[in-house]
Amino acid sequence: MNSKAKLVIQWSFAVLTAFLISGFLMIQEAKAAPVFSGEILPKMSDSFMTYKDGYYYLIYSDYKKDIYINKSASLSGINAGTKVKVYTAPASGADSEDTWSPFLYFINNKWYIYYSATGVKGDAFGHRVFVLQSDTTDAQGGYTSKGQLVDPYDSGNSRCALTLAPFDYNGKTYAVLSRCNIVDPVKGALSKVSIITMSDPWTASSDESFISEPTYTWEGLVDEGPVPLIHNGDLFVLHSANATHDDYKMALVKYTGSNPLSAGAWTKTSTPVFQSYSGTDGNAMNPGVPSVVKSPDGTEDWLVYHACNGPENCNGWNEQSMRAQKFTWNANGTPNFGTPLPVGVSRLVPSGETGNDAPLLSRFNDSATGTGMNQIEYSANWSSASGCSICYNNDEHFSNVTGSTATIRFTGNQIKIYSSLDPSHGKIGFSLDGGTEKLVDLYESVRHWNVVSYLSPILDDGPHTLTIRVTGQKKIGKDANNQDIQLGTDTFVSIDKVEVTALTNVESGTTTLNDTVNGTYTSGWSYGTGCGCYLNDEHFTKNANEYVTIPFYGTKIQYYGSRDPSHGIGAFSIDGGAETNVDFYAGARQWNQLMYTSPTLPLGYHTLKVRATGTKNALSSDSFITSDDVVVTGTIVTVNDSTIGTSANQFKYTGAWSSATSSTCGCEWKDEHFGNATNATVEIQFYGTQIEYFGSRDPSHGIAAFSIDGGAETNKDFYASSRLWAQSIYTSPELPLGYHTLKIRVTGTTSGTGAGANTYITVDKVKIH
Repeated sequence: MNSKAKLVIQWSFAVLTAFLISGFLMIQEAKAAPVFSGEILPKMSDSFMTYKDGYYYLIYSDYKKDIYINKSASLSGINAGTKVKVYTAPASGADSEDTWSPFLYFINNKWYIYYSATGVKGDAFGHRVFVLQSDTTDAQGGYTSKGQLVDPYDSGNSRCALTLAPFDYNGKTYAVLSRCNIVDPVKGALSKVSIITMSDPWTASSDESFISEPTYTWEGLVDEGPVPLIHNGDLFVLHSANATHDDYKMALVKYTGSNPLSAGAWTKTSTPVFQSYSGTDGNAMNPGVPSVVKSPDGTEDWLVYHACNGPENCNGWNEQSMRAQKFTWNANGTPNFGTPLPVGVSRLVPSGETGNDAPLLSRFNDSATGTGMNQIEYSANWSSASGCSICYNNDEHFSNVTGSTATIRFTGNQIKIYSSLDPSHGKIGFSLDGGTEKLVDLYESVRHWNVVSYLSPILDDGPHTLTIRVTGQKKIGKDANNQDIQLGTDTFVSIDKVEVTALTNVESGTTTLNDTVNGTYTSGWSYGTGCGCYLNDEHFTKNANEYVTIPFYGTKIQYYGSRDPSHGIGAFSIDGGAETNVDFYAGARQWNQLMYTSPTLPLGYHTLKVRATGTKNALSSDSFITSDDVVVTGTIVTVNDSTIGTSANQFKYTGAWSSATSSTCGCEWKDEHFGNATNATVEIQFYGTQIEYFGSRDPSHGIAAFSIDGGAETNKDFYASSRLWAQSIYTSPELPLGYHTLKIRVTGTTSGTGAGANTYITVDKVKIH
């Protein structure tokens, strides 16, 4: 790296002072700051989103044979999240062509993908729904085909099927389908929405009823893409209407009868509930293909859909993009979706989204029992139960025995506890590092799952202990005579999950990213090497409206390119905001020039867009713009070796490893892990663009093999003639912003030749950029 890439380890004085002075209140206020532009996946349509256990999952197809799933802790960062191809259609057969519209649901501890396909390319009316079942509880893991939906109501091409969305309601499992090519003697071929019951996730088991069909002029000939929406016991089905490219919009039907399978039990709104918008702040046209997710803390509802930016951009699939915005509920219990917001109109991220708050060091379940770091040590008289689908990992611990405790040891700067609220719950006590106990009331007149019951103040770096106690106390309320009474039927308390975050072990720093990894380029860019640029390469284009989007996590971004007599004007914008024009012209070639510096931004996920305007000044001979590298000012997270687990920013040790703590150790937090068993490994998943690994060197140390994301190994030597603590052993190459995995393997070899030679390697810490 050049000098721009060198680490700047210096806290912003203003930020640090605000943290130290404002404490807990500051953290609460800071949660409202992060915003995003609304666009979550460019050039994409017919995608579906769901949320489970702290992660958003977006599933989509390439319209040919492949299905992909993106995973991210941040809704706004789903495009930069982990992307995995989970399925490829077979070379031949009934589902070998035109893989469309996959939906993703978690049912009975398995993930299910419902998609449509045909055996003849281009045969839209030959589409049927097919089902994939996950092999594990990992949505991005392997899948096994369950074949075509067992559908007794498929009668040749007269009832083709495009989507299926299952749901439970009043103890039964239903599904809503998108049926197509249903011939009406007057209108012709129609698409309608139907409902069925399901005996298992791949078998329909009841009569089929059409609950929505094109009736109003604004629906055209198409009702499709239905998804269920349940709120306070009321059942709705939200679906798209009209033609995708012409005047797509959304319709809503409400269950108002006594039998969901009766067509007469459903009432449709007479006007669209979500339709195109055009205003001074931009356009958002043809919204459709909805999915609905909760915010991480369960307090908000979000609509995810595709739309385009204006009538001139709505003529093809590549002009659609996936977007997200919050919606509310009317006083009569119906959803209020408002109007689609144009891309670039900033909106707050979903409430409780840790992807934009303090970096999450670890998240672990109530079942992570033990006496080590990031584990829960329960005293006697605690019970556990599974089967609550809204709990984290479908289970929780609970007790009503006064004095029972749960002890959590962790390293980090803040800890968050999730519990359930219930009419049978009482008060729970929290004490941190032996300090004063804080009482929290878990009583509520109706059951609420997975609610934040405790958030600690900001803590110093190092190990901490949180003690949770069953108090045996009930909530105190007032009776009709304004006298104190105890509320609730019992004094239960519960623990669902724990999250540990980093604050003061986050350094301010800069990271340089080359043009080959820093963003997504439209098709009209070219690439060249052999220049005086950063890492000897750059991208360039002169085609009007070609652009590059560069996602980043931080507070500022600087953009570098070359200037030249043939260069023109580029337009720069942050998070979809107003453009700033920058002239790339110079009288002679100048490599690696600072072209643009963003304003200071709230710490969080942002996107820089650079667009070729196709214009130039009078002196220039052409309108080229270039992309060389960017420098992001953001955060560098330090993770200690004792942070153990399988989540992001946790070390996963496999094989024989030991750990030691000593006041004389020059390592991070006075401890490190070590091992010399050949092929023992340690892995850490992280979200960022680069990772730096630290360990100690010693005469008894050997050689380790490092690899990123399953790629080729690079050997690094831990040998030194004398003990050296906290040494930088390995730095990864620059990576695209997203989830990555660093793996370190003990090779069992050494370069040492002395009497004390051995093959040990050590783990001290990593720094994540």
